[in-house]
Amino acid sequence: MRLWLRHSDYEEYDIKFGSWQIYSHIYKDNIGEILYDDDVIKKKRPYVTRKFNYNGKVSELLDLSGETDFNFSKKKIVGLGDSRYKQYEKLIKMKYHDDSSQYIGKLYKCSNKFHSQANISLMPKTGGLQLVKKGVGNDRLDVFIWSLNEYYEKGVTSQIFSNCSCENRTFLKSFLDLFKDVYEYCEAVYHIDKELSHDLCVSGSKMIDSAERVIQYMMLAERFWTQKEKYINSTFEV
Repeated sequence: MRLWLRHSDYEEYDIKFGSWQIYSHIYKDNIGEILYDDDVIKKKRPYVTRKFNYNGKVSELLDLSGETDFNFSKKKIVGLGDSRYKQYEKLIKMKYHDDSSQYIGKLYKCSNKFHSQANISLMPKTGGLQLVKKGVGNDRLDVFIWSLNEYYEKGVTSQIFSNCSCENRTFLKSFLDLFKDVYEYCEAVYHIDKELSHDLCVSGSKMIDSAERVIQYMMLAERFWTQKEKYINSTFEV
């Protein structure tokens, strides 16, 4: 199932009209229906203001906006030069040389999934959680999930609240504490199962510094997209 995105002034895929349609379906039990023209506040980064419900618990009022999950962009990283795609491509070619075509092909497919309905989620804009994801691990989803696990298991707050003002800390904490662990968070926000959440945590504790690690990361992304696509399709069948 695919939704065509309506043209708008906003270039980012995760906040286009069609993306809000997807969010309205996959988070309807958490935040209710989203009507694009009535509910979406169309600032530079459009958002909705809602309370998030999970297992009978309710957060404080939050601003929620779209965010891409896995980043295989070909866009150059400001201040770092190469794009993530190019960094991963170099690692593959260093290892496999002329025999790298199958892995480069897999990387190309991952890049094409960067702007797809299976690679977007809602995250709290209030408290800067989106900025945390971008800041840890060079915008790696697995590192972000590992950081969340550190919060839930060890109470480590330095990374998760690193972009949160004092006045917004209570609001962000009300969202995070809806979930007893990282597995509940991943189930509610990403709609993936416990096994994949665990594997992402393990991956997030490691650097991507070899072709083998790039391949492992791509395989995790493919598992993620498969599970999420299945969930999205199920919500449109109801």
